[in-house]
Amino acid sequence: MKYADKTATAFTEELASPAPTPGGGGASALIGAIGVGLADMVGELTVGKKKYADVEEEIKALMAEAQEIRCEFLRLIDADADQHTQRCTDQGSRQRCEICDPGSGGFHGFLRFVFAFRHTDTD
Repeated sequence: MKYADKTATAFTEELASPAPTPGGGGASALIGAIGVGLADMVGELTVGKKKYADVEEEIKALMAEAQEIRCEFLRLIDADADQHTQRCTDQGSRQRCEICDPGSGGFHGFLRFVFAFRHTDTD
């Protein structure tokens, strides 16, 4: 099951576990999706109100864009886990790679991971 399809309880339980995924990237993507969802909720509450009739079309366009962004954030939850797993597998250990192991460079290892992820085609 994809992380994006899990319940909030299941996702956070796995996040709190010693498992290598999900991690901070997936958690951040989930928070991004939640934030965009809240913005979209405001749009839903705005459309159809006389007070905002002059900006209704702009709000609708922003809501359509927000839906795309929210879906991308949800896709990135699993993309982050997939990239992490691939990177660790490439190093020969799914459980302890240079990113997971606090004794192997800590934050610098994390930055290398983020840089590698941003420069990898995830389609």
